[in-house]
Amino acid sequence: MKYLKSDENSNAIVTYDDGHEVAVYASSIVNNNVNLFEGWSCEAGVSRIFVLPDLTVWSGECQNDYLGSLADDFNLFPKPTVCKQKLCLNNPDDLAVKKMKN
Repeated sequence: MKYLKSDENSNAIVTYDDGHEVAVYASSIVNNNVNLFEGWSCEAGVSRIFVLPDLTVWSGECQNDYLGSLADDFNLFPKPTVCKQKLCLNNPDDLAVKKMKN
């Protein structure tokens, strides 16, 4: 297995099945084509939200799950949900959200 190379400036930690950890900048995940998280558990909606100009609140910029509206009400998820996106391509904030292989 090839590990990603550690980045001097990092905002994400990649943990491999064998426990090896690498600190990377989240865009390295896309640059190395390891951003396939469909079906994985994701903490978007637990630790990250995204608000659109119409005040709708989503679990991340990927808009994986609708959480509600700032105009009415919204709730964060109590636990990770399943990623429905084919690729995680959004900004580094979505890429840095904790994800776990099921």
